[in-house]
Amino acid sequence: MLTLLRRCLPLGTACALVAGAGCASRPAPRPAAAASTTPSDAAASPAAAGATSATSATPAAAPAAGPARLQLSLQTMEETTGGEFGLSLPMLLLLVRNDGPGEAQVPDLGIAMLLSLQVELHGAGRSEQRHATLYRAWPVTLSALAPGAVLQQGVSALSQGQRDLPLPLGSHQVKVCVQAEPQAAYPSAFTKTYGGLCSNEVTIEVKRRKGR
Repeated sequence: MLTLLRRCLPLGTACALVAGAGCASRPAPRPAAAASTTPSDAAASPAAAGATSATSATPAAAPAAGPARLQLSLQTMEETTGGEFGLSLPMLLLLVRNDGPGEAQVPDLGIAMLLSLQVELHGAGRSEQRHATLYRAWPVTLSALAPGAVLQQGVSALSQGQRDLPLPLGSHQVKVCVQAEPQAAYPSAFTKTYGGLCSNEVTIEVKRRKGR
């Protein structure tokens, strides 16, 4: 079951969609501070509400794709996940920006976007790719992203298939990429055009949850 966090511009508002619940406007939360070492406990998986302090991230270079150029930037959040496993690790916030002069066709926020992405992890002596799937086919709907516009999507590093799986304790290097064809589980014009495009890497710490 997918629990989703979605945010959209303008950055002053945010919408949260949790397991099919309603959508309500509220002030947009901010990503976690890079120096934060005590993340707050939050809902387990695979997304949560917004964060409260900002962090800097160096975006990865994005290749040109016609008139549209996308840039993916990844940040950690103060919200944590992993409570069902007795773990605590930060949620991830992916920013998708159109740096080109023309419109870019990107998946709608929520399920369509998450099904088009994968999380790549390196650490604890292992490398791994994770991506969410559903028990049935799902058409990935696309919408136009205007030049200079930014979308924000919450992502969990625990999501694998139709459920969450724990990660080993310790540090992990994480980045989020667009699934490349023909391996993409839910192919679309987005994966065909931008498949293989990745964000910058961030470091996450997987810890035992306090009180466990």
